[in-house]
Amino acid sequence: MQPNRFLAVATLLLVPAAAQALPSTTPAWTHSGVQDSEQLGATVVNAGDLNGDGFDDVAAAAPLHDGVDQDSGRVHVWFGSALGLPASATHTFEGANEDAHFGTALSSAGDVNGDGYDDLLVGADEHDPGVGPVGGAFLYAGSASGLSTTPVWTAFGEESNDRFGHAVAGVGDIDGDGYDDILVGAFRYTDTQVRQGRVYLYRGSSSGPSSSPDWVHTGDDAGENMGESLAGAGDVNADGFDDVLIASPGYTGGLEANEGRVRFFFGSANGLAATPDWMKESNWWGASMGFSLAGVGDTDGDGFDDVVIGCAPEDITELTGDRIWLFRGSATGLPETPDWTAVDAAYPHSHIAVAAAGDVDDDGLADVLVGREVLYLDHHGDAWLFLGDAGSGLEAEAAWHWTPTEAETLFGSAVAGADVDGDGLSDLVVGSRAYNSDELNQGRVSVYLGDGSTAPGDDDDATGDDDDAGNDDDAGDDDDAGDDDDSTDEYDPELWGDGGSDKLDESVGCSTAPGDGTPVAFLLVGVLAALRLRRR
Repeated sequence: MQPNRFLAVATLLLVPAAAQALPSTTPAWTHSGVQDSEQLGATVVNAGDLNGDGFDDVAAAAPLHDGVDQDSGRVHVWFGSALGLPASATHTFEGANEDAHFGTALSSAGDVNGDGYDDLLVGADEHDPGVGPVGGAFLYAGSASGLSTTPVWTAFGEESNDRFGHAVAGVGDIDGDGYDDILVGAFRYTDTQVRQGRVYLYRGSSSGPSSSPDWVHTGDDAGENMGESLAGAGDVNADGFDDVLIASPGYTGGLEANEGRVRFFFGSANGLAATPDWMKESNWWGASMGFSLAGVGDTDGDGFDDVVIGCAPEDITELTGDRIWLFRGSATGLPETPDWTAVDAAYPHSHIAVAAAGDVDDDGLADVLVGREVLYLDHHGDAWLFLGDAGSGLEAEAAWHWTPTEAETLFGSAVAGADVDGDGLSDLVVGSRAYNSDELNQGRVSVYLGDGSTAPGDDDDATGDDDDAGNDDDAGDDDDAGDDDDSTDEYDPELWGDGGSDKLDESVGCSTAPGDGTPVAFLLVGVLAALRLRRR
């Protein structure tokens, strides 16, 4: 295990965590993309238990995969088992048209039709149903035999290029009717203001999600990009109804351009209110607060669910640090100021991903997984695990941290926690969307087992025969490059604190590994290109 690099500042006293089994920094299972620039691992999620066998399943996307056409996109699903994830995907689904970016967003939908099986929600933010690239959301139903081979429910955006489906989220049961509900975001939606954004709620029922939205919320300001990130918050006030987080990373308040804003809505028997019950701005120029956000469960064991919000500083001069905030739930909701903050040494244009890790150390408290993709000189990305703490919500120092070798470029682009082997300990899933091996920026997904072992998934298949012609269920031809051992960690920044948080990129800007004689100036140009294309 490498030394902790991400320092939390909820307390000034840094006490090492008690000895416990923690994940190895060698993945037990990996799966690599097979096409140049397909960016497998741009999104990864705990898909829930799709076939009801008691094991968590995992989904990951390569949104720029060339399938039926260029950049149509592809999603893989692996079912968990006592042996972990299989070498070959249990299901593979593909986008329907050029530039659909199928898999731009992924989420467990929960059980939207009440049949006892979780369902999978997929976003494709430039899907064209025949009227232009309005974007789409697609639901695949779980069952004892697996996922449906075609979507059982679809929804499309209102306008061309409004990026409907850029964010999707299963948000639990917000109205207490026994069926889980879903959100879809269209962050470029324009009505009275350009790119104000819009979010749509579809309630579950015995027949699945409603055919038209049951609730719509539209951003107030031009360029705020409301709906670029969405998350279920869990039950923050323990009233029996699940709650919702909606982010506007492009929001500008006064002189603080792109500081970001997050809205929070309580669930109720009537659904969601017309106005948010809580709003938070970063008051930090260029922070893009809410670029990532997640309901993470009960980190302190008080019976109220908690949320984590991440930032994505976008300007090369904004070097005040990458940071995440924890807001703890209570009977009255979320507090005005974060209960816990983590800050790391700054890198320009880094992007934070946050996710519920589940309970990795089996102490009954929810843990949090943080990823940070970095495209800057010789640093290739990070993943951190913070353990739950009954006093502060999360421990002051990361219990686990990994930053890989140069092949694993943009490690931490997406993260998830899932118990894939059913041992009761949550496992860590990390995407590296610009991983380079057989192909350039092919991407990779890695699983680090919660018990620290590296036994499952030792299959050694680096041939990359992942390319199938169909767009539904492919059971045996995926690539598993499980022999890659990122065994070095040369990153050692200074730790420092401050008083006091899943997305597609068409280009990573610089695909040449640092250290091969590439001029620094070229690398910086690549960074700027990545930012320009990421803020699509």
